[in-house]
Amino acid sequence: MNYKYSITKGYPFRQNRVIVAIAFMRDNLINDLVHMAYDNAGIGDICVVAAKDPDVNCNIAYNKIIELTADQSQYVCFIGDDCLPQPGYIKHALDTMATLPDGWGVVALNEGQGIDRPSHILADRKVIPLLGGELLHSAYNHNCGDIEIKERMSAIGRYAFSEKAMVIHNHPIFTGVPTDEVYDKSTSSNNKADQKLLRSRRVSGWPTINIKDYR
Repeated sequence: MNYKYSITKGYPFRQNRVIVAIAFMRDNLINDLVHMAYDNAGIGDICVVAAKDPDVNCNIAYNKIIELTADQSQYVCFIGDDCLPQPGYIKHALDTMATLPDGWGVVALNEGQGIDRPSHILADRKVIPLLGGELLHSAYNHNCGDIEIKERMSAIGRYAFSEKAMVIHNHPIFTGVPTDEVYDKSTSSNNKADQKLLRSRRVSGWPTINIKDYR
């Protein structure tokens, strides 16, 4: 699979407090989104990095960005290309992060409905070893990796929802925007396979993966 940094805003080769990772499939949305993600962060010490993934497996694309920026930030935030980050979304997420034990863990962002849904998160990189070496399990096609994160981090008291950290999820289900090929593919039979994998991993105690099997 071919990955490339298609666009960045900020300074990707220096130490930042937060790397905002965007896995995108829609070329027409990414330029505006990168600028919005940077300008609305509410802090200055960030870099936004976007990678295109033609196969609609955002988990692998997110993990690739996280891996390639491993020594460049304490925190990583991931959002989709159909999000609209609102003013202060990173600042508010960091404020919530500070309420967790020792100030680290995973914070779910508010997608606009005020519901605790971990589709878009801010995470301290300390959680990655606890999850077996990847923030999002690469075996998931598109869905359910975020549910695994929530369940595993909640179990050890390192998960929180930030109502103020707003990233409007501009999705057909939530805002009524027209569906497209990306949405159709992500909700196809792959979704059933992801749900089956989640159930299997939950029952078996979240086994560690061999990352190379999914690269």
